[in-house]
Amino acid sequence: METSNTTNSKIRKAAENKRALLAVERIVLECGVRADLNGCAYLTEAATVYAAHPDAKLTEIYGAVGSRHGVKPKTVMREINYAVAQAFDVAEKLSALIGVNIPRAQVHGGLIIAYIGKLYSNPDLRRRDKTNDGAR
Repeated sequence: METSNTTNSKIRKAAENKRALLAVERIVLECGVRADLNGCAYLTEAATVYAAHPDAKLTEIYGAVGSRHGVKPKTVMREINYAVAQAFDVAEKLSALIGVNIPRAQVHGGLIIAYIGKLYSNPDLRRRDKTNDGAR
């Protein structure tokens, strides 16, 4: 059984994977999250960590992201939720990416982290555009 410190160090390392961060950032931006908000960077890192460690608790993920930026986990959560709230049509854009209808009222930071993390870790979940399927 892993200790809490070992788990936390693995979570922190996942947040430092540059290739994964760039791929996840692309998905975050496709969802309409504004790049000028701190929550965008925090969301990108949190989704990257979630993709690598889907069984990690959100509090652990927020803590790992916060420690990299010198802020409290609660600040990370608040900034992510603010960035998601400022994304005008995040529910519609994420729904279009995954092919599942997500009501706007149910959208929150944890849900976005989970969906984006899953999209990154399993690209086959991404809904294919019907017009492009025949061209592949």
